Parts: sequence; structure tokens; C-alpha cells
Amino acid sequence: MRISTFFILLFAAIAVGAGAYFVGHSVLQSSDSLNTVATEPAQAANVSAEANLTAAVSAAASYRFDNGSYSGMTTSKLHGYDKSVGSGVSVKSASPTGYCIQSSVASATFSIEGPDGTFVAHGC
Repeated sequence: MRISTFFILLFAAIAVGAGAYFVGHSVLQSSDSLNTVATEPAQAANVSAEANLTAAVSAAASYRFDNGSYSGMTTSKLHGYDKSVGSGVSVKSASPTGYCIQSSVASATFSIEGPDGTFVAHGC
């Protein structure tokens, strides 16, 4: 065997070994793109739940303006004020001075204890 053939075979074997090494290690590591795809539905559910809650808070303010308090406020009455209030929205409690409204979309649940509360990532 000539020396040039020997070196060609040696470099080919090294290249195959290095390729197998890098391919093997890339398979063992988690893929960032797979993680991104897996979290997108959850993020979309969070955004939808918050948007539904925003519409419900606006409808609750209109209800109080018309009725003088939040007493008697129900989910169906909020739908009467704003048709964009999502189907996952529910009035959990309503008193003369405040309320707790919850919005659920898929696995995401947000709520607010109003009128001066902030959105929190759990139910009432």
C-alpha cells in the first residue's frame, strides 16, 4: 500500500468517527426549537385568558356604573355588556364594593379581585 493511500484512509476514518461523535451528541441534547413549539400553545392560552379577563373587567365597570354597585353581577350580565367576554369567564363573587372574576382557557387560569386588583395566574 502506498503512503498516500494510507493517509487518505486514515483521514476518512477520522472524519467518519468525528461525524458519528457530533451526531451522537446532538441527538442526546434537548432541542431548543422543540421546547419553543411545546410552549407556544401554553403562551397562547395565557394571552387569551388575559384578554378575556380584560373585556370582563371593562364590562364589570359598566355594570357598576349602571347599577351603583357590583351586587347581582353575573357572568351572563357581563356578556350583556360586552359580547367579546369569552366563554371561559365566570363571576365567582360579587359584593357591593368588589368582585372576583376568573378566566380559563385550556390549561391557563387567571383571575382578578376588583375593582383595584391585578391579574394573577390562579383562580379566585
